[in-house]
Amino acid sequence: MTLQLIRADTDAHLWAETYDRDPNDIASLPDDAAKVIAVRLNSSPPPHAVRYINPQAHDDYLRGHYDWVIGRNEDARKHFERAVQIQPDYALGWTGLDEYYAIEAITGEVNPLQALPQAEAAARKAVELDDSLARAHADFGAVIFFNRGDGVQALREFTRATELDPQDSESLHLQAKILCALGRYDEAIAVQKQSTAINPFEHPGAMAEVYVCTRQFDAAIRDGEMRLKDFPAAPDILQFLATSYHWKGRDKDAVEMLTRELAAEHDLPLANAVRHAYDTDGYAAVIRCRLAALEKKAKSGRVSTFDLAELHGMLGEQDKTLALLEQGARERDPQLRIWIQADPAFDSLHANSRYRSVIQTMDLPPSY
Repeated sequence: MTLQLIRADTDAHLWAETYDRDPNDIASLPDDAAKVIAVRLNSSPPPHAVRYINPQAHDDYLRGHYDWVIGRNEDARKHFERAVQIQPDYALGWTGLDEYYAIEAITGEVNPLQALPQAEAAARKAVELDDSLARAHADFGAVIFFNRGDGVQALREFTRATELDPQDSESLHLQAKILCALGRYDEAIAVQKQSTAINPFEHPGAMAEVYVCTRQFDAAIRDGEMRLKDFPAAPDILQFLATSYHWKGRDKDAVEMLTRELAAEHDLPLANAVRHAYDTDGYAAVIRCRLAALEKKAKSGRVSTFDLAELHGMLGEQDKTLALLEQGARERDPQLRIWIQADPAFDSLHANSRYRSVIQTMDLPPSY
């Protein structure tokens, strides 16, 4: 790289220098050059120089994030891993790896006891590399909560993330989920409203989700129906509309939303089976149909313990539900940590001593 310093008003040549670097040491070049220029101009260099980001590493991060958002998680992992291989000190690449491992734990594809420590290690690495990166603090806060149940430190990280970037809608969305899990419902609604106002596209069903947590089913239905006009195939809107309709006693509408959700997720056989089950034997048959599909999947791979517990809870099978909740607590199932008190499927268990013992084991403040 060759630098020239020229006085603009006279076009006089003041100074020039050529820099050569080994490709492995190129990251330091912009910072070194900035310091030299500052000295020549008799000024001080900025206290925090702009970090060098390898364009190929950043491209892999962006591709990985796109894959992650639309659910191609294994493709996302390959891009995130390539990003940090190209530039090991690229903090955003490490946040991508954290998000990959966290989603694997949330969906149940990988045992949370294995995936969550990997997610926390990647998130911690991102914060250590760039303490000014809002997304790194938000991801670190979420995984601290999922992996260790530390709500105090988690919210401290979210506060830091918001201070660094008040417009990061994903950070606010994650914070709202943690606040729901902690039973701080009014705060969760306010924070999710901020997130949705900033970016109504990435999680269009998020407001309905928060309203379900607070048992405000009418509000969830109003918000979901409004947004469904613009996002007719958004699985999260369809999911929480189906949930809200069911708990309001509108099972026919719930089945309609559920079949649309399954179709949007490209599971037409299950969508057809669910519709047939409802037409034949009512909503309980729908739950058993979904449960059978999940149990079949579990024979060839992992599924979320929470998903199983929720369906048994909706059927009123208390012993089976409690056994799964206890199992999920041992596994540190992230969905269970968020939903064990927020899901209406478990409301009938709130007075049960085994249920309360699970809440205590998970270090959650009781909200029953």
